[in-house]
This record gives sequence, C-alpha cells and structure tokens, in this order.
Amino acid sequence: MDDGSLKKYKTTQAFILCTDSFSKEQVLFLGDLIYTKFKIHVSYHKQQGNYRIYIPSKHYYQFREIIVPHKHNNFLYKLGTLAGP
Repeated sequence: MDDGSLKKYKTTQAFILCTDSFSKEQVLFLGDLIYTKFKIHVSYHKQQGNYRIYIPSKHYYQFREIIVPHKHNNFLYKLGTLAGP
C-alpha cells in the first residue's frame, strides 16, 4: 500500500488517499466504507479533476493504528512513524 501520504500543516496531521484513478462513485463508496467499518469521517478533495479521500487530523491516530500493521517498514514514514505501533 503506497498510494497516500501524510499532510502536515503547523500542528495538525492528516492523511490523503490518492484515489485519482477511481471514479467519483467509487471514491464515495470507499469513503462510506471507511466510515461504516471504522467510524472515521472522511472528506473529499478534488485534485486536477480527480477525487481524493482526506482523513482529517481528528482521526489521525485512529487511522494510523489501523494501517501501520499492514504497511511495509519502508513506507512507515508516509504515516509519520519510523516504527510499528
């Protein structure tokens, strides 16, 4: 899993899932699925005509706890950590 990044702004951190190659309907479905399964609210940002899923700083640690066990160690920097949970 590599299609995403951590966005830092001053004291906040958020995740962006780069879902550019998906249709708007698919991105909305995935966002709904994230909420249904994990109770994480997401928003959608339009980037060059494509939609990306934005996970706000409010859910940063919750999302990171879910994702870290499934990431290869070489990509943990994308989550703002250099080691597992």
